[in-house]
Amino acid sequence: MNTRPLLAPWLALMPLITACSSLTVVEPRDGSIHVAGPGVPLLARTSGDIRSHSVTVNGQAASPPVPRTAPREISGALNLGYGSQKIVVSTTMDCALCSGGSASLQAERQVCVRPATRYPGVFVTALGPAVGGASPQAWGAVPTASGLEARVVPDSAGPLVSWRFTRLAGAFSEVGVIESVEQPCRCLRSASPTPGSPLELATCDPADPLQRWQFLPLPGPTREARVQNLGRSVSDACITEGPPPEKRLIQAVCQDSPPQRWRFRDNASSNISAMPW
Repeated sequence: MNTRPLLAPWLALMPLITACSSLTVVEPRDGSIHVAGPGVPLLARTSGDIRSHSVTVNGQAASPPVPRTAPREISGALNLGYGSQKIVVSTTMDCALCSGGSASLQAERQVCVRPATRYPGVFVTALGPAVGGASPQAWGAVPTASGLEARVVPDSAGPLVSWRFTRLAGAFSEVGVIESVEQPCRCLRSASPTPGSPLELATCDPADPLQRWQFLPLPGPTREARVQNLGRSVSDACITEGPPPEKRLIQAVCQDSPPQRWRFRDNASSNISAMPW
């Protein structure tokens, strides 16, 4: 007896059957912030009994390994250093209706890990031009009733106006991410394509093009630079001092006007230059 007409509908349903298998990472949540060390919890659950699994952090096997703690559960604590961390959970599980009786699934979480206190090391303050003998103004990560805001504030030379500039793509790159020392794991990000919109302090993710900033020294003896966003159209989004009284950091079309000209001070040596590294 020819059974092909009976098999064909089942073959058509195979992608749907496989899709019915599930892998859920309960924790950590995507975009969550954690303290560095061995206590970052991981919990994943599957719809079928787990045959094999793996957990990696930034492409390397998690150490110590995270065990299977129940037929359909993976649970343990990750030991994470600070910075942006990509966690990948991969499983092969039982699936009675799947081809070969099993399904292989993968789930990812991107988290940011901060030190227990502030970052160790030396950091940089971004300074605007001092006009008419006024005290220098600097970028600050300011807590407000509505959340964190990036503003231009008086230079205090302290953590509020200190930033961790991480260069991307090699030693001679002009591109990096900008992370607050006062608020670790919070990075400057272009939140909207609209000119004049405020920048936000988002959970750091170096893979996010809207968190990538290019530093371009300006001609002349003043040791100043423009800072433009790489996730927007060329020269459409330069970091700009916004209007008073808040003086928030906003993005605007790059014109190299005074509110868009910045200098960078190494807070250990007090040297000032047009580049933050």
